[in-house]
Amino acid sequence: MEIGAYITLFTILAIIVALVRNVARPDFIFLTGLIFLLVTGVLSPEQAFTGFANQAVFAVAALFVVAAGVQRTRALEFLDRAIFRDGLGIRSVLFRMMGATSFFSAFLNNTPIVAMLIPQVQGWAKRSGFPASRLLIPLSYAAIVGGTVTLIGTSTNLIVSGMIVERGHEPLSFFQLSWVGLPAAILVMVYFSTIGYKTLPRYQNEDAGILNNEKDYHFDLKVPPGSDLTDKTVEEAGLRALGNLFLVHVHRKGHIVGPVGPHFILEEGDILTFTGDLASVDDLAARKKLERA
Repeated sequence: MEIGAYITLFTILAIIVALVRNVARPDFIFLTGLIFLLVTGVLSPEQAFTGFANQAVFAVAALFVVAAGVQRTRALEFLDRAIFRDGLGIRSVLFRMMGATSFFSAFLNNTPIVAMLIPQVQGWAKRSGFPASRLLIPLSYAAIVGGTVTLIGTSTNLIVSGMIVERGHEPLSFFQLSWVGLPAAILVMVYFSTIGYKTLPRYQNEDAGILNNEKDYHFDLKVPPGSDLTDKTVEEAGLRALGNLFLVHVHRKGHIVGPVGPHFILEEGDILTFTGDLASVDDLAARKKLERA
């Protein structure tokens, strides 16, 4: 092999080691490898940056914009009421959750969908007495198989379609992969909602959560314009004795006010910092009509 091949092999191995050891963010690791190949002359500038002109890359970037909008506006909040109702059995919740996750993952980036549903999954599991570990793994699987149903369901499909076009062939159609992805999604849903969930781990310490030490997490919620909480004291607003949540301090016009007493009067635009668990802060935001800061 020529020297360029050895340099390329070394770069690939270094990237794999860096990813396994989690020395930096994946995008930074890959970009560093690209720059190294460029500096050593293995790649020309045209070759190094040709990927940034790929139509599929721009399509993936556009999907992230859409996904961010869905996440920030909480457009899928209705799923919480439709899926995680008290009194439902674990099989019913699994089937509803996986069906909805697979469907939306076929048209949106699956990361924000999973991120939005994790607190609801943990909250329902805690209320119903089921291990959250038996719900979170099926949630991830549903998002993965749902992404294989359409062309835009996962970035991998778009990248492969772009490579096909570069080689002079017709691009993949929107539903061309559905004949494989849809049966796979249905099989995964049926398996986990019938017998598969029984094979999943059952962690005894569910109060610790899947995220370690949840109570060390902080969340910022904003008092929106026209809120019913404006000009009310903390006690009148019902922000005292919240159980798994505690109001730490308030950001107001560039200043931090804390500790916050029961007679502190809230104003429009105040950013309230809470510490507590994920499920409780989502429930509080919904009940008090507070916005994500």
